[in-house]
Amino acid sequence: MAQLPTGWERQTELAPPEEQLQNAIEASGLAPKRPVRCILDGKVHRFAVAGDKNTEKAGWYVAFGDNIPAGIFGSWRGSMEEKWRGDTGRIFSPEEAVAYEARLVELQAIRDAERRKRYKQISSAVQNIIANAQHASPENAYLARKRVGVYSIYQTGDGRLIVPVIKDGTVVSAQYIEADGSKQYHGGGEVK
Repeated sequence: MAQLPTGWERQTELAPPEEQLQNAIEASGLAPKRPVRCILDGKVHRFAVAGDKNTEKAGWYVAFGDNIPAGIFGSWRGSMEEKWRGDTGRIFSPEEAVAYEARLVELQAIRDAERRKRYKQISSAVQNIIANAQHASPENAYLARKRVGVYSIYQTGDGRLIVPVIKDGTVVSAQYIEADGSKQYHGGGEVK
């Protein structure tokens, strides 16, 4: 068998699945603030992305690295989500393709459980904020300008309004309104 000239070594060396997932996340447009060091253990891992403030980590991934490396990743902010399958250097059999699809369903269930847990934590935090807030004053600059009553609106000590976001009778998040009318939802809360 003929020898390849020097420099013609096989260039199809595959990156480890962890690196493949990291590359997929970076190529997706999520814009991680730092390189994501992926762990393929079937748990949800979070990372900071562009637009995150302070200690927020809206980016997330969950993946398995067994026979068919598979995962999903995205951002809690917005609806960006992508499926990922590692390149093993071979074509998958029909049975492996079915196993990959089943693995995706499992990963989505893990992601959904994490999302529910996160929403519950945010809901509890917002309920605590509201419990310690005052009812909004009818003289609040924003309410007076809009000619709106106080209804079930609260106010922070610095004058921002707190408008509860309610789903199925439970406060799940809040919108904060500054005197100038600028608005912001509580980070990570359920708003849909």
